Parts: sequence; C-alpha cells; structure tokens
Amino acid sequence: MTEIIKGIIPLISNLLLAVGNFFLQKKIDKTDWKVPQREENTN
Repeated sequence: MTEIIKGIIPLISNLLLAVGNFFLQKKIDKTDWKVPQREENTN
C-alpha cells in the first residue's frame, strides 16, 4: 500500500501544479493584453 501511495502522491502534486500553472497562464495572458500597450507608450 505504501508503494502505491508513494506513486500516487507525485501524480497528484504534478496535476495540481499543472492546473495551477494553467490558471496562472490564463491570468497572465489576460493582463499581458493590457500591459504591453502601456509599456509601448512609456518607451
């Protein structure tokens, strides 16, 4: 049983990381649409 749990924990953590990164990318993509325009205006 411990071997199965040891194998499952990394999979769950990787899934959580993937989901977290996916939502972070969505938030970053939304902000990036607005941010580059401001950077171009200042530069």
